[in-house]
This record gives sequence, C-alpha cells and structure tokens, in this order.
Amino acid sequence: MIRTFAAVFPPAEVKEALLEVVEKLRKHCPDVKWVEKENMHLTLRFFGPLSEEQVEVASKCMTELSSRKAPFKARMGIVGAFPAPTRPRVLWVGVDVGKEELVGIATELENAFVKAGLGEADRPFSPHLTVGRVRVPRKNLELEEAIRRLTFPKLEFTIDSLILTKSALTPRGPIYSPLTVAKLEILD
Repeated sequence: MIRTFAAVFPPAEVKEALLEVVEKLRKHCPDVKWVEKENMHLTLRFFGPLSEEQVEVASKCMTELSSRKAPFKARMGIVGAFPAPTRPRVLWVGVDVGKEELVGIATELENAFVKAGLGEADRPFSPHLTVGRVRVPRKNLELEEAIRRLTFPKLEFTIDSLILTKSALTPRGPIYSPLTVAKLEILD
C-alpha cells in the first residue's frame, strides 16, 4: 500500500515567503510542528493508503482532467487557523486568487475519483496550504492576534500541474515523492 495524496506544489519563491510567515508565527506559538519548506503544498485530495492498481486509477483520473484544463494564476493571501484562531489546531495560508479554479479542479477530481471507485474524501476541499499543526491546542491570545494581522506577500504564481504524491512517514517527518505529474494543458 502506498500512502498517497493529490496536490499542487507552489514554486520556490512562494515557499520562501511562506517560511517568512512561519517565522512570524513561530514567536507566538512554540508548540507547533511546522511544515518543512520542501513539503509545502495545497492538498487537492488525501487518499491515505492505496494499492498500486488504485494509484494507477488515481493517476489516470488526474491525467485525463489535466488534459482538459489550462494553467492558471494563483496567489496566496489570508493567514488563518482551523477550527478557529481562538483555539487553533492547524495554521494555514489561504488562496485568494485562483481559488475558484482550484475549487473547480478539486471538485472535478473528487467526482472522477468517486466514479472510479476510490471512495469519497474525508472532508470537503478547502483551498489552503498548511504551515503548521499545533501540538497542544489551547487559547493563545498572542497567536490569535498575530493570525489576524498577518497577510501573505502578493506573489502570483502559475499552477500548471497536479501531482499525485507518495507520502512515506519517517521519524523525522514525511518524505514526499511524485508518482504522477499531470500537466495542465488543453489538448486538441
């Protein structure tokens, strides 16, 4: 079984800007497992363990969809927390430009995955990039205020591929490797 998810990985300059946001948040919340720069991504669908045959099915769904979609511009924006800034468990940066396109792609992928027999997602798609997970969720007024004040630099980037990714869990954290890179390109 292969632990798998479908995602978009932003370019290096966006990840660098995300690290700056992490540094600003780090001062206010020491008890957080921060996402490593190379692992920063927008999850389109988390599968969990898939067989090799299921990986092939997911790959085919992504490739078929990507051949009908054009690359598009995106931009990260608001900083937030789930379930709420008052008692955060997950710290994230949301997508403000390209949000509708991402939601559309995630919805079409979900429909294709379900139709192909890969089951339904555990939760609805939310266009965000997780930067940290709070180990012991508690009320933190300082962090709550930092989340409200922080914004992400207006770095626009192009989303031009969907990546089916293998996630190998290790004691030092997950190691991600691409299984399929589905380029967004409308084919005639």
